[in-house]
Amino acid sequence: MNRFKWNDLPWHLRQGLLAGGAGRAHLAGLAQASLHAARSHARDVERSSLLARLGFDLLLAAWEEDPLNGALAVPLLTLGGNGLGPDLRRALEWLGTYWKPQARVERMALRGDIAGLFELLRNQGREGRADPQLLRSWLETVLVEGDPESLPAVLDHLERFGWQGPALLPARLARAHALAAIAPADAVNELRALAELLPLPGRLEELGHGLYHAGEREQALQCWAKSLAARPWNVNLTLRARDVLQGLDREAVPLAGECSILLYSWNKAHDLEHCFAALEATSPKYLHSARVVALDNGSSDCTPEVLRRWQERWGADRFSTVRLDVNVGAPAARNWLLAQEDVRARPWTLFLDDDALVPADWLGRLGAAVQRFPGAGVWGCTVVDAGRPWVVQNADLHLRGSGPKRGKEDGGQDSRVNPAPSARTGGQPPAVPLTDIQHQGPALGRFDSLRTCVSVTGCCHLFRTAALVEQGGFDIRYSPSQFDDLDRDLRAAAQGGYAVCQGFLHVEHLKRSGTAARRGVEAASSGQGNLVKLLARFGASERERMAREQAARVQGEVERARRELEQTLETRPCP
Repeated sequence: MNRFKWNDLPWHLRQGLLAGGAGRAHLAGLAQASLHAARSHARDVERSSLLARLGFDLLLAAWEEDPLNGALAVPLLTLGGNGLGPDLRRALEWLGTYWKPQARVERMALRGDIAGLFELLRNQGREGRADPQLLRSWLETVLVEGDPESLPAVLDHLERFGWQGPALLPARLARAHALAAIAPADAVNELRALAELLPLPGRLEELGHGLYHAGEREQALQCWAKSLAARPWNVNLTLRARDVLQGLDREAVPLAGECSILLYSWNKAHDLEHCFAALEATSPKYLHSARVVALDNGSSDCTPEVLRRWQERWGADRFSTVRLDVNVGAPAARNWLLAQEDVRARPWTLFLDDDALVPADWLGRLGAAVQRFPGAGVWGCTVVDAGRPWVVQNADLHLRGSGPKRGKEDGGQDSRVNPAPSARTGGQPPAVPLTDIQHQGPALGRFDSLRTCVSVTGCCHLFRTAALVEQGGFDIRYSPSQFDDLDRDLRAAAQGGYAVCQGFLHVEHLKRSGTAARRGVEAASSGQGNLVKLLARFGASERERMAREQAARVQGEVERARRELEQTLETRPCP
């Protein structure tokens, strides 16, 4: 495998790549930054050439994740020149010609109008027209909102909908991308055919994903090795391949000592039933040392009856409850639970959302994360939509980069990092200072690894009790909800701490809270108020310092993972 010269990159580009080598918008943004840096370093021919090649490859990777996106076609054609194969070139030329986004289609996709989008597709099919924006919008809306079983009605009969000639290749790529998300093992033959037709690194990565789920681990590793030889900057695949090679994807270890599983709930009795049912199905070898404490946050529905029934089922020694007369909000509820004497007496504390559905080995997965990274301050998981495991709500979260600032050297700080609302931002609300790579398309296993980060989701996260108490728990200024868990993680990061995401643990979330984020919808006003508080507490210079520490830690992990991979995988051909 090629060694990647991380330290030769401008700081903002290195930070972005270390946060993730996936996510179509993320990759496209990094491509633009790399190409801009290549122009800025034009006098240094070697460095400029490196950055230009990287920029093109990042742009190509973004398109491989989003093959119906015609906005990427023209720059790829311009940069790729004669180096693009004839089939790929014809497909990109077609996309560039027929990519004509319509506001009507965008609005329909935003409101989840699957039926309306399908009707447009059918009408255009009758007229023999193929519209890449329309197919892209319908396909993505179905994956996020609709019934995946409706996909074959279009994807298995593309010619009927006007997709012929050079238009067929991007449509086939989009079809394979969708199949690799919802049924990866069944997509292996199509993924293999496309990898042979277009021997690009992204095609090999997706083929490896299909082979892995088909039980062909060795062949998957071979494909990933070849993909990484071409794209050594792909942090997500580097860590995933290393962890699969070492068997960490199968590892589950009991926690050393008793664990308090803490839940708080307000008027969600139905979800709570499902949550406890999943919890009860936890493997006994992990659950025997766990004790549940559930707080009823002033519910007016049948939550008290649900809690009473489950306490009788588990026994008062393993399941206890707390009842408050009013809803005190998330941070206060967490602190109330944390203040219980029996909770403080146990070495481990785990907060679980009342609408989270855990798999049977979840505690063992978290135990494996603790064993791998015992020095972390919190251990979390990948959270996915219930019933749609390819839709990721949360995974490893990293501080977002500032981007290059014109007229400054690469190593300088950028004061434009998430400024507060002001004339500088046109009065727009501030942005959450974290990456959102997980919202940029189907996951396809790209977050399946054990890795450090700055924060993990509060939906399911584990702490050492003593450390959490010493840090002061959760700040009630973020009531009633939102950002109290992020604030705690950033407070720890400010003191040199870090979080770990156990990406092989997928927890389903009944509340599809990621939908609004995936559509770019801003949080409610109370959430924005809490975000202003967060950004005031952790200013731009403080976040920049934490981001640099985080990036250095990740770079060390990635370089170590490549060393562990290269001796084993370098000489293996892809099947």
